[in-house]
Amino acid sequence: MRFTLGQETPPIAVLAEELYIYTVECKVYRLYSNGVKLSEQARQTQPKIGRLLFAARIRHQQIRLTVFTAQLLELKSEDMVLPPIDSAVILRINDRGLLVAGQEVVARRSSNKSKCDYYPQEWVCKPIYRE
Repeated sequence: MRFTLGQETPPIAVLAEELYIYTVECKVYRLYSNGVKLSEQARQTQPKIGRLLFAARIRHQQIRLTVFTAQLLELKSEDMVLPPIDSAVILRINDRGLLVAGQEVVARRSSNKSKCDYYPQEWVCKPIYRE
């Protein structure tokens, strides 16, 4: 998307839709299980590998609010590897990876109308570099 002088600037929702969708292949370590902090040993033993998708879920133009979701998807499909994180924020980016935090959404049953439980969750996401 390019703009030149004299053009009206786009609404924030249009910019958010184009700018805030990221996907990268990662190894993800969960820091909590059902809201309970995992031990260092438990965190390191079960990393999950997949495509990290960080995207805007809600965009409200008038109050300039954007709510993000983070999902870890199978490498070759759209199936989720871990329950998604709603209201996701990236807390830190450094040479070891990303720290993503939010509310983990866990369905109680597999039907579409089932209720969900929400638990605090943080992921350490380490990008996988392939040559």
